[in-house]
Amino acid sequence: QKLEGSKSRGQLLIFGATNWDLIGRKEVPKQQAAYRNLGQNLWGPHRYGSLGGLRVRSVVSGPCAAHSLLITAEGKLWSWGRNEKGQLGHGDTKRVEAPRPIEALSSEAIVAAACGRNHTLALTESGSVFAFGENKLGQLGLGNQTDAVPSPTQVRTPKPRIWGKSRDFGAFSDKFPKNSSGCTIPSQPGAFIARAQRIEYDCELLPRRVALFVERTKDGQVLPVPNVVVRDVACGANHTV
Repeated sequence: QKLEGSKSRGQLLIFGATNWDLIGRKEVPKQQAAYRNLGQNLWGPHRYGSLGGLRVRSVVSGPCAAHSLLITAEGKLWSWGRNEKGQLGHGDTKRVEAPRPIEALSSEAIVAAACGRNHTLALTESGSVFAFGENKLGQLGLGNQTDAVPSPTQVRTPKPRIWGKSRDFGAFSDKFPKNSSGCTIPSQPGAFIARAQRIEYDCELLPRRVALFVERTKDGQVLPVPNVVVRDVACGANHTV
């Protein structure tokens, strides 16, 4: 059974802060000095002229991201914005000014995607997940910790059907909503440990099922919750709902 993406169709409009190298920073880094005077804001909606008659199914970004994605009506994934960790999926770390198709995923039908601060996850129609970008905390779910993975790489997971994503980690259930039973977290920054003024994280490097759900009773007892059916998932910076 195939997944359904958004049924809406439309054109892409963009407005707000668009100097990608300045977003989230006080000033543009020295190596990006050429972009320093590009301005910071578009005060009203603008169309990208380079898209022509492209039909857009959905647009994706995130509160901590300085890059954006669009999914076309045909299920192709495009990206643009800041790219110092390869979060655009083009196999390099060059900033991209306008939407550009991710060639490495050209044979896939993408139905959903998510932007972390410096990494990206994409879900295909067949239920595969591809990840790219920063991986210092293992947030790509590839089983290792590396500085950057600039090309889309498939995550070894159960077939996900519901999707949630945030700054540094993602979560998704492994069944359809009507029959889901569990949640998998590719990389969860756990309780930090301070050593000699440094903060370290306990990371999950591969998707791992959440095996137990519990609740606390009014009298303080902690009891397991049986037969939990997960309908949807959402991620904060360091928590999951």
